[in-house]
Amino acid sequence: MCCQNKSSEEADPSFSKGWAYFVEDSRFKSVLDTHTGLTQEKSSCARHNFKHPLVVGDLQKGERYVNMDYLFFLTMTHSSEIVVVNVSYDITCQWNKNLWECVSQYPSNIHLAHTSKTITFLVPKFHLPAHVTPCQTKFSFNLIKGMARTDGEAPEHGWSNINPMATSTWEMGPGSRHDALDNHFSDWNWRKVSNFGVFLLQKLKDAIPQCDQHISDLVDFEDAIPAKSLATWRTMVEGWETDQSNTNPFDSASSPMTQASVQLELSQVEANQLKRGLDMSLHSEVSPSVLIVVGIELKTQQRRLVYETSSIGAHTTEIQLSTLQQRTNTLRR
Repeated sequence: MCCQNKSSEEADPSFSKGWAYFVEDSRFKSVLDTHTGLTQEKSSCARHNFKHPLVVGDLQKGERYVNMDYLFFLTMTHSSEIVVVNVSYDITCQWNKNLWECVSQYPSNIHLAHTSKTITFLVPKFHLPAHVTPCQTKFSFNLIKGMARTDGEAPEHGWSNINPMATSTWEMGPGSRHDALDNHFSDWNWRKVSNFGVFLLQKLKDAIPQCDQHISDLVDFEDAIPAKSLATWRTMVEGWETDQSNTNPFDSASSPMTQASVQLELSQVEANQLKRGLDMSLHSEVSPSVLIVVGIELKTQQRRLVYETSSIGAHTTEIQLSTLQQRTNTLRR
């Protein structure tokens, strides 16, 4: 147990109690204690790649909504002049549902007059494919005007820089730990600012030719669409961009056909035939639908084998060659 005996806030207070990146601890913990029994759905904040003053806080038992609510509202108190806000969070589809109702439960100094701002909730691009289909259109960066190629994953990028600090902060008391991380965040921000010139210049060199190419591709694409359909689509998109309570034109109007759905349909057809005494199976264990599925799987394996064989390099090992040969032999049997 001596490994857990680090120190206490009384014995090891921070030199910067709410003056740097970590929030003022006593107010933060007072809010957490008030909402100790709060229940929520299971879930994991995103902002630009700078560390903003007074918006870093500790987590006690996972990433609870109360922690994220407090840090978000406190962040917004330092952004009163910003009118358009895009919030990127892994589970924003769940978190934002009752957010404005929850604000009344917190101290008045962090209340947010959200009706005076345009706030859009989004899910970072890497995390979005794991969400259900409706989320992938409603919370996509790709579909929001002005977002360009923003991926919303900037907070995740910082972990590779901050993780090595864990070996040092693990043994520190709470105050020393906060001070060490505050210094690290300051260094992170300083290096970001110092490298802006080189960083933005390279981004600009990449963006200009890509912009020209995208314009050319868009013109070619629109030329292939009937003018009436294009005008209708543009009206729908611009209407949704203006007011997202309108019908989302990016929502799919039909369910996609998958191999599994086709296999189910074929199996149901066979079941109806069997009820009528019809059996077209070539073998007791190989029905027509099974034969079709096996054929598709064989074709997939053949294409994958051709691709991997064509990718053989000069330094391919004997084990890799043996594996490819065995797979070839299996398909030929």
